Amino acid sequence: MKMELLQAMFTILWSIWNHRNMVLHKGKVPNPMEVVLMSQSLICRYREAFQSQQGQRQRYKPKPSLSILTQSWQVLIKVAVARNRRTKRCGFAFEARRMDGALLFRGGASCGKPTQHLVAQEALVEALVKATAMDFHRTVVVTNDKILVELCNNHGKATFRIFTNRV
Repeated sequence: MKMELLQAMFTILWSIWNHRNMVLHKGKVPNPMEVVLMSQSLICRYREAFQSQQGQRQRYKPKPSLSILTQSWQVLIKVAVARNRRTKRCGFAFEARRMDGALLFRGGASCGKPTQHLVAQEALVEALVKATAMDFHRTVVVTNDKILVELCNNHGKATFRIFTNRV
């Protein structure tokens, strides 16, 4: 399972890098949905090739995988986190785009939280609250924080609720 996750991660990173180069050097129009679709396609192709190779050596029962493309997503939210080692402060940035590539909103801040993971969670919550306020409920989240990725993958549905004081 870890190897499959690592292969998927490198495939996604390569797809992003390749698309960036095509935008910079060939004048292609940036399209985040194309990157997501190409990544998913390459991951599926690689998985099929790897499984057929495994099947020749031993019996292999593939696990059913969830495809992010089976749902009708409305928004792609990108969350990035960085930590300054000298000042020991963290900062985050997020950006939300519709699936056609149009920018909805972006934001960022720096804070003194002790770990990058808490900052990543803060950024994600802020972005999701903004998206929900704009009436977008089906979102795909892309981030550079591995713990946030694991958190999102292990909890497919939100396990938190927003409480308000009732008068």
